[in-house]
Amino acid sequence: ASANDCTDCTDLPSETMQSNDEVCATFERLEQRCNTHKNWSRMKYCQYSCYQAGVGYEGDVCCLDAAPAVSPAEDPAVSPAEPPTAPSSPTVISPVSSEGKKQQAKKEG
Repeated sequence: ASANDCTDCTDLPSETMQSNDEVCATFERLEQRCNTHKNWSRMKYCQYSCYQAGVGYEGDVCCLDAAPAVSPAEDPAVSPAEPPTAPSSPTVISPVSSEGKKQQAKKEG
């Protein structure tokens, strides 16, 4: 098919996939969903990934050169603003030692 005959397909995950933080590009059960599942066929979930996996929806010819539209929350290209970091204060590691000394001093005093 020429570029004029193709569709800019979307790659939107189902609600269940979204609630499980799953994205179409890495979803392992496309063959069990896509064009064999009534609701998926109606909603055309993961349209681009289904097409790429060979289980596309009837009549779909997805344009392969265009990046598929995904919901912003599920876009794997979006990285978190601040990556998780280790605790900065080393005193958090051993709070028991100072408390233990205080309690011991009370008992002895």
